[in-house]
Amino acid sequence: MSIIIPKNELNEFSLPRVCVTTGQPGQVTFQKVQFQFIPKWIAIFAIAPLLYLIFFLLFRKSASGTLPFSDQGWEEVKAARRNVALSIVGLIGACFLGGAAAANLRDAGPMLLLVAIVAGFIAIVVTSLKIRKVYPFATFIDDAAVTLTLPSPEAERLFQQHLNAGARKAA
Repeated sequence: MSIIIPKNELNEFSLPRVCVTTGQPGQVTFQKVQFQFIPKWIAIFAIAPLLYLIFFLLFRKSASGTLPFSDQGWEEVKAARRNVALSIVGLIGACFLGGAAAANLRDAGPMLLLVAIVAGFIAIVVTSLKIRKVYPFATFIDDAAVTLTLPSPEAERLFQQHLNAGARKAA
């Protein structure tokens, strides 16, 4: 389930005091967040990096504001971000070391390079999936609103209830 939040309401005055990661109401701190949405069809141009970059810059939408996080939830987000950064650094290091090994070891070098690259990509995928479990992500952004999927179903329910509090039911 996704929730639609107007862009101008991504702040501590308009949102409920419910952690978006854990769904627990109560003591939260509002942390700065930024979201980007890129249409999925742009991935077709990944084989032509210059075209991909042009379409990425033309069609991306972004939104920024603040969202509520509990101390536990924010620590999980920071740990997930750190793990993604470490896996990227590990992939880069593995590529350099694998390249050096490929140049020096004639028989096993290319296989070692391939294994290092595959392991690095697997690490990035695993850590990226972990960050989706603790950080909200945008499924759509337009000029007026952001459609978010929150990690906690309870937080989504409470946000939806808060955002619809003043709405009337149709007769």
